[in-house]
Amino acid sequence: MPSVTANGIDLYFERQGEGTPLLLIAGMASDVASWAPVIEPLAQHHDVIAFDNRCTGRTVPSLSEVTADLMVADCIALLDRIGVAKAHIVGHSLGGMIGLRLASRYPDRVSTLVAAATAPTADPMHRSLFNDLASAYEAEGVPPKLFFQLLFPWLFAPKFFADRRTVEVAAQMAADYPHRQSAAAFRRQISVLDSGDMAVDLEKIACPVLALAADQDLLFPADGLAPAFQTVADLATITIRGAGHSVHWDQPEAFVDAILDFCDKRG
Repeated sequence: MPSVTANGIDLYFERQGEGTPLLLIAGMASDVASWAPVIEPLAQHHDVIAFDNRCTGRTVPSLSEVTADLMVADCIALLDRIGVAKAHIVGHSLGGMIGLRLASRYPDRVSTLVAAATAPTADPMHRSLFNDLASAYEAEGVPPKLFFQLLFPWLFAPKFFADRRTVEVAAQMAADYPHRQSAAAFRRQISVLDSGDMAVDLEKIACPVLALAADQDLLFPADGLAPAFQTVADLATITIRGAGHSVHWDQPEAFVDAILDFCDKRG
């Protein structure tokens, strides 16, 4: 499987499709597999590059230092190693925060940016929630399946929970995933939120930005979109209906359509 060595890690990535490059940056505790519902349709139009963030998936070592700057550096190193000078960027949640930071630091490397289900930085609620979730994951006697069942209400729209069996099967699949992030690695990633180094100067972002929200997102409510991104010079917004925080799982077709429309018109 392909990987690039940079910044003290071997960064696992996957690439498919043809056209203008599009880099996917996953959110907290997520890896390449988190993009499963949308990679193929995006790859019908773009050269799609997805990777496992440090401390996730098949990137090694499984435990490494995690900072916002290192995560940005990983993105740039990956693009450099595979010969991509400029790309569309799609970041989800924590990946969106990293995408915003990347666009502000390396404006010549970003064609457009889609910041999905995110904000420029985490607030005290996010830090408290994820630290509590990490404590539950670390707790002796708490099976991984139960941890995911506790996590899911923060990720998915209410319709996901209509069938209890669906929830239990999904939680068991997440627990059995062979590249599941460890509790220690989850705690490492959360340290980025606690570090205080997530601030980004939005006024330095030169590319068009799409702030994409979900109407049932408990973590980043859609009504907070305009205030959070108000200093971005070239901003578009969209709210996808019937979706929670994991908008690309709840409404994958609408998610893909929004990205393709934005990239085609603004890239």
